[in-house]
Order: sequence, then structure tokens, then C-alpha cells
Amino acid sequence: MRTIEVDQFEFDDPSTEEHLEIAVAERGNFPFPDIERFMSARLESVAGERPLLGDVMAFGDELGYGLVRGYLKRFAGVALPDSCSWPTYVLEDGPDRWEIVLCAPDSFVHYVWHTTA
Repeated sequence: MRTIEVDQFEFDDPSTEEHLEIAVAERGNFPFPDIERFMSARLESVAGERPLLGDVMAFGDELGYGLVRGYLKRFAGVALPDSCSWPTYVLEDGPDRWEIVLCAPDSFVHYVWHTTA
């Protein structure tokens, strides 16, 4: 698993106090054959608890994911195709914290953005 942490000074406006963590892991093989094992491993290192994944939806820029697309490419080198409808779990969707798990064809991506501003 590859994990990238981005502090406020990497963003265009450091005064926004943004923080981003992106984890990317190959899917389908050991140690992450499925989404449940990936999230269990992620949350042991992040918060020590496992969330309820809930409903899955298709990734789409019309839902406000344009920044996600840009930040994934800019900070993690993950380029999403133009018509990306990959299964996506929204774990948190608030004004100060946004967390998703994206199920790409060959990998899992855990994306956690938050701000303290």
C-alpha cells in the first residue's frame, strides 16, 4: 500500500489549512482481495475502527468530485478516465471533512480530505 500525506503548504492557499491523505493499494490479491480487508487495514492505521461501508454509488464529477479528480492526479499520480463510473463509498461528506473509498478496476483508493480553517 502506498500512502501520501499532503499538508496545508502543498495546496495553492496555505491559509485554508487543508490536509489530505491518499492511500492506494492493488486490489484482488494478498493482502487486499476485497474492499473489506482494504478498509480494515486502512482504519487500523488511521482510526482503529472499521466503518460501515454503506451504499455504493458511481464516481462522477457532477457530484462535486472535480477536486478529488484533480488532487488524485496532482498528489498521487492517479489519473481517472474521463468517463469514470467506478464504485465509490462516501464515508463522510461534511464541510470540513470528506472521505471516500474508490474501487478502481485494479486498485482501491482511500481519500481523506479535511480542513481546520
